[in-house]
Amino acid sequence: MSDALIEIYTNTGRIIVDATAIKNFVKTPDHQVVCVDVGLALQLERREETGFKTAIRRNSIVSLETWRDLSADFNPFFISHQGYNPQTVKTVKALLFIKNNRPDIFNVSFLKLHPDRVALCANAYDEQDTQDAIAY
Repeated sequence: MSDALIEIYTNTGRIIVDATAIKNFVKTPDHQVVCVDVGLALQLERREETGFKTAIRRNSIVSLETWRDLSADFNPFFISHQGYNPQTVKTVKALLFIKNNRPDIFNVSFLKLHPDRVALCANAYDEQDTQDAIAY
């Protein structure tokens, strides 16, 4: 699932925040992992059709604000799913951290080769989330 999340982000800019929910991903007979429910795929930015292949992404302020409102609700979800799918939870958190702090990074396929970087970004997400909670 982690690899599929990274591919989805790299190709679309979307993060499936509820990736560990039952039946959001299925494995095909040829062992590919496919996302079948993108209901909570947050597109934290909008890409213009013409600008899709350019190196500049535009931030979607509305979507980022929506995520800030939802993120507190997802903390218990992440905690409850951490036990049986820790790498996927870390990947979601890492992608959220990258999107929030480095929206100029589009291709995150390097995360597939470096799980230590996934963990580092996930930990940074948790730390940032804690700091944001204290600020409010």
